[in-house]
Amino acid sequence: MFSIEIHDLTMEIGARNLFNIPELRVKPNARIGIIGQNGTGKTTLLEVLSGKREATTGSVIRSGTVGVIEQIPAEAEKLSGGEKTRKEVQRALQERPAILFADEPTSNLDVASTQHVIRDFKRFSGTLLIISHDRDFLDAIVDEIWELERETITVYKGNYSDYAAQKKKQREQEQKAYDDNVAEKRKLQSAMNHRKQIAASMETSQAKLFKKGMSRKEIAYGNMYKGTQQKSQHKTIKATQKRLERLPDVEKPFLFKPVKITLPESRKLKLGTTLVQVQKGEISVPEKKLFEIEPFSVKIGDKMALIGQNASGKTTFLKWLLKNEAPIRILGSTRIAYFDQELKGLNVDETMLENVNRVNAHDMQMAMDVLGSLHFEQSDLKKCVSVLSGGERVKLYLAMILLSDANFLVLDEPTNYLDIAALEALEGLISSFDGAVLFVSHDTAFVRNIALEVLQIENGKMKLERKSMQQVAQEKESAEQVVEEDSLLIELRLSEIASKLADPKLSQAEKASLDEAYLENSRKLRKLKEN
Repeated sequence: MFSIEIHDLTMEIGARNLFNIPELRVKPNARIGIIGQNGTGKTTLLEVLSGKREATTGSVIRSGTVGVIEQIPAEAEKLSGGEKTRKEVQRALQERPAILFADEPTSNLDVASTQHVIRDFKRFSGTLLIISHDRDFLDAIVDEIWELERETITVYKGNYSDYAAQKKKQREQEQKAYDDNVAEKRKLQSAMNHRKQIAASMETSQAKLFKKGMSRKEIAYGNMYKGTQQKSQHKTIKATQKRLERLPDVEKPFLFKPVKITLPESRKLKLGTTLVQVQKGEISVPEKKLFEIEPFSVKIGDKMALIGQNASGKTTFLKWLLKNEAPIRILGSTRIAYFDQELKGLNVDETMLENVNRVNAHDMQMAMDVLGSLHFEQSDLKKCVSVLSGGERVKLYLAMILLSDANFLVLDEPTNYLDIAALEALEGLISSFDGAVLFVSHDTAFVRNIALEVLQIENGKMKLERKSMQQVAQEKESAEQVVEEDSLLIELRLSEIASKLADPKLSQAEKASLDEAYLENSRKLRKLKEN
């Protein structure tokens, strides 16, 4: 018995075919992650599978009750600090459906909230089908990946990391097959050309042979032998031609070349040059202090992640930075480009190309390389921004930011709405950018792959750690382990003191001393747990 059975399923929207699935089955308790580029039809597929939408043709058979977690719009989540998504997840899980469909259930959630969702989903005992661009989330939850690409579903066993390894091996095999095919064609073509040259050389005129001193008899005998040899050569040529024609045409795998964005000469600064100085101070909103700041600076070459819980003040700090108000000082050589979640820099009435040309400080080839690395095609450039999807608009705006003449990029949640391929492309573009980058993202894999420094808001304080996210996480884990061990020792000590206090033979002095020791250890334990 299967949780879901799909038969001859197709979906068309207008003249476009989104997907064609001849046959696919889902086992009970399967945990499936659905991935694919923006615009391939993942959400539509989920709606069809859950019964919310009718397919063009085919059928979907579901066994058991169905629950659906729809994606919460970013604007709504921004106001709720991720609360709406968490409540939507809780609502769906409390219904205890046999099959649960979830569309981007961690979108706009901070790390702590995402961990809560992971724990909730791990406890769920039914079948899960999840659309997600969060690679760490997929690694933690799913045991199968469905990739929607070129209108078909390809199934990969394992989590996202397993899929990535299989995909890498598949690309290597495709490249080898293509290279082998090209090499074999060249080999056969070379052999055929060589045979043709031999056959052509046998066509030497009698006049030339006379000049070489050959007699008529010798020439006649040679012509007899030459005819036999020519026939043999032509026969070999024809056989080689047939072998060449029988060789299949192997499609060349598409490979995105790495793109390095070099700053225009007018904006280039030496590695380590200070762009922004932040003094000791505080960031506040009306009637509320958000956090205190320990002094730090932003320098050329920094790739700085700003992290903190939802509503801790990350976006407020970025906007304060742009205003260049105390305790922040932007130095004169600094040119900032700001990626805001509202995409205010896009003109929706212009084409993609017109938007890019408005800010591009590089040559057109660089612009094409950046757009291509974000999976835009030449035919997309004349599209009006108003017809682009949310993910496509984000990619375009990011391309514009990267192609500007800014030497300091400030990015507020640039990973929202991006598919995994675009995320990985953006990682490459930011890593190779030779200015400075300060960014906010809840995508833990993105932060881990990009950040060289961590600017953290925690317990009402902002502090810069010139360490990678991995180092910061390891140190925090070690500190928590020390606290846990110290807490355990104190709890054992408290238990020991309590046991001694139960002794009726204790003198008043001994009891007073033990009472004081108990109170002192209790204070230590409370302080440890508060920190």
